[in-house]
Amino acid sequence: MSELEIQALLEKGDINAATQLIVERYGAEVFGYVASLLKDEDLASDAFSAACESVLHGVASFRAQSSVRTWFYTIARHAADREARQQRRRRGQPLSMLERELTARIRTATAAFRRTDVKDKLSELRESLSAEERELLLLRVDRGREDPRPGGADV
Repeated sequence: MSELEIQALLEKGDINAATQLIVERYGAEVFGYVASLLKDEDLASDAFSAACESVLHGVASFRAQSSVRTWFYTIARHAADREARQQRRRRGQPLSMLERELTARIRTATAAFRRTDVKDKLSELRESLSAEERELLLLRVDRGREDPRPGGADV
């Protein structure tokens, strides 16, 4: 009965009423279908909203080559596919490319004394110093203080 009612509304040119009837009649089952495709309620909501908008914009040109229900399912499937692709793009390649680029920039911009290989060599050198020399190094270089010894000998 709904198919005939929808066709009658379309023949009268009442696009809004036809769209409303389509969504009221088939909306719940189409939403369930979209949710089962996307397996994420938020994505399904977005896709379903896009499908309803497509129905509103396309119902005037509906040619009844299939049932309205089948037509709505097809629109919803396409909307779900678009939403899934957009979600993959948001999470996928562009982010990983950006991550690689930023990592490379950070590595090249890292000061030499902060690089792991340089830190290892400095640690090895520190270990070869006497206790007094390590203390002076700690106070002068690591803490940025002057030499505490009278006369402030340069190390």
